[in-house]
Amino acid sequence: MFQRHLAGVCNALLHEQSSARAERIHRKIHEVRTVGRGYRKFVNSGFAILFSAETYIHNIRGRTMFCNHYEVLEKLIIHTENMPSNTLRTTLTFNIWTFGRGATWMLFSIALFTSCGMSDEIRLFNGESLEGWEGPPTVFRVEQGAIIGGTLEVPLDETGYLCTEETYDNFILTLSAKFVTHGANINGGISFRAKRVTNSNEVMGYQADIGYLDSNAIPIFSDYTPADTTGLYPLWGSLVDENRDDITRYPRPDIFPAIILKVAKKELIEEIIDPYDWNEIAIKASGIEIEIKINGVTTAEFAETYDIPSNGSICLQAHSGGPYEIWYQDIVINQL
Repeated sequence: MFQRHLAGVCNALLHEQSSARAERIHRKIHEVRTVGRGYRKFVNSGFAILFSAETYIHNIRGRTMFCNHYEVLEKLIIHTENMPSNTLRTTLTFNIWTFGRGATWMLFSIALFTSCGMSDEIRLFNGESLEGWEGPPTVFRVEQGAIIGGTLEVPLDETGYLCTEETYDNFILTLSAKFVTHGANINGGISFRAKRVTNSNEVMGYQADIGYLDSNAIPIFSDYTPADTTGLYPLWGSLVDENRDDITRYPRPDIFPAIILKVAKKELIEEIIDPYDWNEIAIKASGIEIEIKINGVTTAEFAETYDIPSNGSICLQAHSGGPYEIWYQDIVINQL
């Protein structure tokens, strides 16, 4: 029973690291701390932990010696073995305590630590301030450990971008986003390899789109025509490019210099997103190859054919319109 319980505790740990479901968490984990209940006897048990898309098996070898109330009894150290070099190596420490009479409880204080030289992860947002970012303070603010664009009181007259002061070229970027709104006609996105347009509030570069767009605009800005061109189309996970100097890249620059390079399938997006809660976005940019995932599911893959810059900022968008709020959190980049 302990084996099943401990596996459940670890799945709960992963769930707490992101609002996305545990099985949707992939790649690297920076740090996890939580508590859980266990059983007294667990000698020579084994369990599996889902750290990424694969399952790694770990063995527990330990001896329990239950002592006095609230005393630390024993530490069990589990070292990961034979893990790929691009996967975070971890050490799990179990601190075991006893509580009360008649029943024994164990407090699992579990921390995952990066081994030296094994990870290039950078947390772009510290959860408290906009340090390392630049953008309009009238549009973006920090509340409840998240970056929030827009308000529920008044609409945004123009689109705003909050951009990293540092630039990046090849990376995997993960973050979570959600909308707080009274309506569905909302839009946002994460621009990357981006640069601000001179004398404009816009940025040029790629964008992983989130939110919705009028369906009849899809065939105008892409080579895809939805089966139903009425109503709104969910653009979550679509790849957009916009505002570059060479406007021959765009199908209708007279309307707006943008192109939807890859349109995510409507049926897929409606299946995998939660329109009322956090969703995890992952962007991989490696050379000419770009991949976008929403909640662990690939929604767009693209290989660039133009000779365009491969370095730029990460920018969070709050699109004009509303009133609504767009929230961003857990912004982590891993440089490749």
